[in-house]
Amino acid sequence: MKFTLKGEITFSKEADNAQEDVKKFIEEANNELFLKGVPQDQIQDASKIVSWDLKGNTLKLEMESGRRGRAHDALLRIKKPLTELLGKKYHLGIRKILVTDYKIEIPTEEEIELKDVPYVDNFEIKDNEIILQFKDLEEGDLRKHIIDRVIKYVNNEIVTKTPEIGEMPSDILTKQVTKVEPGTIIGKSSKHKIFFEGDPTEKAAELGWVKKFPGRGQWFYAPPLVALQRALEDIFIEKMIYELDFVECLFPKLIPIPVMDKMKYL
Repeated sequence: MKFTLKGEITFSKEADNAQEDVKKFIEEANNELFLKGVPQDQIQDASKIVSWDLKGNTLKLEMESGRRGRAHDALLRIKKPLTELLGKKYHLGIRKILVTDYKIEIPTEEEIELKDVPYVDNFEIKDNEIILQFKDLEEGDLRKHIIDRVIKYVNNEIVTKTPEIGEMPSDILTKQVTKVEPGTIIGKSSKHKIFFEGDPTEKAAELGWVKKFPGRGQWFYAPPLVALQRALEDIFIEKMIYELDFVECLFPKLIPIPVMDKMKYL
């Protein structure tokens, strides 16, 4: 996996007189800061600033990295130490961090199809590589882990469509907690006649059983569909759960109050 990033750091005022200190800082970042936490045998994958240009109040950077110490994470890592260095000596602050262009190359052993990759400006598949192109990503986008989520999405697609590469984590977990190999057919019912072959969502909307909510991609159930759902739940519980001697358990996700406050849940 290869990451090639072009970005800009905008200062609060012109910083031409800080050229030497910026040069020294970048050398130290390449040799120390970006290598922290990277295993010795994977140093070649660490982030590195390969070129830079400081003019006026803008520092332009070009960075490269492999899988470890990804370039967008490294860009965020330099903000605090660079601010401390230039703020104390030159009274400079960082106003903005912008990734103007970001190319990520993800290897794949098989040719696969990807549709509607979220947040990506452009993508192509060639020579056993998936190439993702991002443009004009702001600091907030980086801190929301948009890049990592896209990479995870693409990797899941690769794993799903090329089983020989490996299994998705959910499949691994399933195998750890089940007694029967996932996918094994342990029983079949007799064939039943299908009475409806249309789009159930369209039909439910036509009947007024579901309605679009103002929120993006959200719907709410009207009374007829709620009644149907409750009836199906009752049948499922009485005819399957109780008959098979299952007892109910709950698995709530307990989130600490400080975390909920930080994530704006409260």
